[in-house]
Amino acid sequence: MAMYLVKFGYTAETWRRLLANPEDRGEAIRPIIEAAGGKLHGFWYAFGDDDGYGLFELPNDVAVAGICVKTVSSVHETAPCGLARSMSRA
Repeated sequence: MAMYLVKFGYTAETWRRLLANPEDRGEAIRPIIEAAGGKLHGFWYAFGDDDGYGLFELPNDVAVAGICVKTVSSVHETAPCGLARSMSRA
């Protein structure tokens, strides 16, 4: 399986909700990744143009694209996620 580094962004409304009711968003996305046959390796917040990054192991590009579509369309909270890099194991 390939490793994917995905960057994401939150809307101002999502930040307001997270401040009012903090939760571990990495744990919230874990079941979605596992349902696609993958594994969550890391979930980090960042400073700068992107709000955070997720490191996932998934079977293929279609699976990661599906996760991006599912997380954006199901919760209406995140800006479209971008694929920063995918790497196959040697």
